[in-house]
Amino acid sequence: MEDTQQWYYESFPEVMEEELDDEEYASYQTTERFPYILLGANSKWGSGYESTIYIETDGKGMIISTEKSQYYFRTSKSILRGR
Repeated sequence: MEDTQQWYYESFPEVMEEELDDEEYASYQTTERFPYILLGANSKWGSGYESTIYIETDGKGMIISTEKSQYYFRTSKSILRGR
């Protein structure tokens, strides 16, 4: 749980828990931690999984999101070209 809260506060650095109601919240700019999506990747035939893969800003982390769960992986080198 702690990682989720940390990611939230990194995405919304100017927003504290006790601050803002829903109307004020909409005006704040966010920093997307996973701004890229991997297109053209398919699950193994017959696996029955449908997934979406999000790439972290630095290119070293990815979240694979399936219908039932999410998996986070991190590498030492960026998988993005030019990073």
